[in-house]
Amino acid sequence: SSDTSKMSTQYDAGIAAQPDSSVKFIFLIRHAESVWNRLLAGNLHSAPYLLRRRDHKLSLRGLQQTHELRETLQATAATDEGKAYEALEFYNSFFDVHSRNLLSSPLLRALQTAHRILHPADGWGRITLMSDAREWLHHELPGLQLPVERDCLSTKGNVGEQIAKRALQHDAGLVGMCERLDTGDCDTQWWSDSCESKTEMHDRIQRLWSQLCDGNNSTSILVTHSNVIKQLAALLLTMPSNYLLPRGQECLQNAAKRKLHNAGVLGLRCVQSGTGRSWVIEDAARMFNTGFESKHKKNSCCMR
Repeated sequence: SSDTSKMSTQYDAGIAAQPDSSVKFIFLIRHAESVWNRLLAGNLHSAPYLLRRRDHKLSLRGLQQTHELRETLQATAATDEGKAYEALEFYNSFFDVHSRNLLSSPLLRALQTAHRILHPADGWGRITLMSDAREWLHHELPGLQLPVERDCLSTKGNVGEQIAKRALQHDAGLVGMCERLDTGDCDTQWWSDSCESKTEMHDRIQRLWSQLCDGNNSTSILVTHSNVIKQLAALLLTMPSNYLLPRGQECLQNAAKRKLHNAGVLGLRCVQSGTGRSWVIEDAARMFNTGFESKHKKNSCCMR
């Protein structure tokens, strides 16, 4: 359609002609606000219902957040106006249709966010599910060994093609999702019914990082969860720091301590290092006017 062509032209405007094979960009997007997030924020009247359910959907505010971020992406792709010079490479890579890889956690709130923000009508392609990108289940009811975080548990049989079908049952706005999901990594049970230890989560985050760095794509965009982003930032800070710019180190330190805002975007610029040509972080930045969950003033690592 003419609308789709117009949007594709907007995205093409920011593309780097020849991506540098020695550089990778990884963008982490936290899912928009879920009904479980609202419960934790004090909306307790929904507790009896939500505590009997698993794998919760976005709230009305979360749906609005996806709409706002999608509009921001459309506007940002069309112009370089207002972008800091040091941020241009981040944005060019984000909108590079020729080399990007779209990824998502299989949990419902992440799927909704991914499909609604990176909409196929805007030229975004297939989405690959990553089981290791699911949220961290790590709190139990005292003495009962029952997981507290019901939003980290999915429902029986929610594997493979059923993931998209269940999502559609909860959100009629996900038309076209079935055709664009690669569920190969989630064809069997992909969530844990019991809590993961810190060691188990550390191992999972290391696997996730390896998967993000593998392959020929110079850009990966992953929709995931607050604790995954925090744990990944903490892992990256343990890597050799002689490549990491001061502003990037400050941003990662914040990301390791504080939750990214719902529908927030964190960009990572990676370079190859060492005899094994492993990938390490050179720079990091918050993008699209997003920040961290804090009353403190935003710092300089936020790039428009």
